[in-house]
Amino acid sequence: MIKPIDIFSTLIKYYDPVKSLELASYMRDPWLIPLYGGENTILFVYKYSCKYWQVVKALIGEVFAEEERTLTKTYEAVLSLLGSRVWRIKDITGILYAKGVIKEPSSSHVSGFIKNLVEMDLVESIKLFKTRRKYYRLKSPIMETFYYLENRFDVSEREVSLDEVRPELEKIIRLEVEDFIADFFAHYSSGRREYSLDPEIDFIITLRKRILAIGEVKWSKYTRQDLKKFYEKVETLPGMDVRVYDARDLADIMFKRGFIR
Repeated sequence: MIKPIDIFSTLIKYYDPVKSLELASYMRDPWLIPLYGGENTILFVYKYSCKYWQVVKALIGEVFAEEERTLTKTYEAVLSLLGSRVWRIKDITGILYAKGVIKEPSSSHVSGFIKNLVEMDLVESIKLFKTRRKYYRLKSPIMETFYYLENRFDVSEREVSLDEVRPELEKIIRLEVEDFIADFFAHYSSGRREYSLDPEIDFIITLRKRILAIGEVKWSKYTRQDLKKFYEKVETLPGMDVRVYDARDLADIMFKRGFIR
């Protein structure tokens, strides 16, 4: 995966900040770069998560082949659930057991599969703030998008139109942009991204247990109510200045720090 600052600083030379961020969220997966033909982000992501989904599955198979592992039904089911943003091992175990994919409802058994997927670089773990627990997600945005839509529309079994999947596709693109921006700030500050469940906060960047930044991402218009909710969430955390950034602001940061020339 290309580092967030590197891919964004490249794309901003050719596209406006909003389009650059949306594209960067997916093009940090480098194999997508030569496939891009200038279309809007929604159409581009639709093509490689719905129309040409076989490419995604082939890449997953290639990773397993390189690691000398077999893409079993259990691995496939775990990837599918993670792609649907089911991240708790307990929940994944319960679903797999209910579907008959595993014979015993053992979380330790499922955690072994997830550990292997992390080692294979298909899955990443994000620390939950102030806990030892981890949030698990697919590392590749396009793979996550494919499984997310597959579980809702069976895109591998039938032809689906852009109009049919557009609402869910717009939703998952927003989520991928949110994740990208969280990773962007972690990369920018040389810190570690963490996630908070209580209160629910999109990202907390830490460095040796010290909080560097706390952030909420809203990939659309925001209101005073949104800011009020954010203040309420972070009031118990160490105080700091509150700043609002848009896509252009992130580009300006890159210019000022010399990442874009």
